[in-house]
Amino acid sequence: WNVWYRSRGCPHDGRFPLAPPLLEEIYDLTDALVVGAFLNMLQRNCRAIGLACMAQLVNVIAPIFASKDGLFRQTIYFPLLAATTLSGEVALQVHTECDDFATKDGSRRVPYLDVSATFSPTRRKLYLSVVNFHKVQPLKFKLRLADFAVQPEATQHQISGESPQSVNRLGNESVTLRSRRMKNVKNGSTLTAPMHSMSVYEFDLL
Repeated sequence: WNVWYRSRGCPHDGRFPLAPPLLEEIYDLTDALVVGAFLNMLQRNCRAIGLACMAQLVNVIAPIFASKDGLFRQTIYFPLLAATTLSGEVALQVHTECDDFATKDGSRRVPYLDVSATFSPTRRKLYLSVVNFHKVQPLKFKLRLADFAVQPEATQHQISGESPQSVNRLGNESVTLRSRRMKNVKNGSTLTAPMHSMSVYEFDLL
């Protein structure tokens, strides 16, 4: 699985040079949010999905772009980083209520917030992954925890950029994973998901 725009591939003249640049997508922040939502969906449905492999990892529709000039991490690299380092061993059931928007063809409506939660018994941590698809508006949501109590300080790990079209380039990774501490967090607190962003909220358990 991955995000793939077949029309973005480089034209091919029928010759076969060494390592031609074929299907080397440049992903933007929108693509990173879609990958983040895919990862949330996989966690929510872990009982049915035993294994889900990303297609390629370097250059061809990949999170890492490498050339003779160097390499850089594409925007879609960072949701994968968050999923591997900021999630627990146990997936939790989540319930989300928020506004939604219509798909481009009008066939269905999609919630602005896409959410999954995991728990690490060994680290005594709770992770809440939230993708905000809204282009221009931060969205506030109320944290309701069942059977968990959290420490008053937490960490928000955020993937965002200036616009949904923000991209990373060699020497300029404008979309990355940044962290900030949060204080006075408790069950019932109101948290904010920044516009066009993915956030993983990391809580230490009491």
